[in-house]
Amino acid sequence: MSEITEEAVLNYLITQVEMISGQKNANADTSLTNNGINSMGFMELLLGLQMKYNVNLIDSGISAADVNSLRTLAQKVIRSMEQA
Repeated sequence: MSEITEEAVLNYLITQVEMISGQKNANADTSLTNNGINSMGFMELLLGLQMKYNVNLIDSGISAADVNSLRTLAQKVIRSMEQA
């Protein structure tokens, strides 16, 4: 079984953010809000991550720092997977 990388999660997040927001060129180092994600979009992202990577970020204690950018969110997903 291959290990899931931060880059793979980040690419997934970028694709999802572009789909949810309807915008192109999501920026990995910009806030979710600046990438066009509102609270409903955030919930959609969390559900997608749970289905794809089997991680429940709400139960694992997601913080504001974890969602400063798509990159920090991808890092949180990887940490949560390692702790499972």
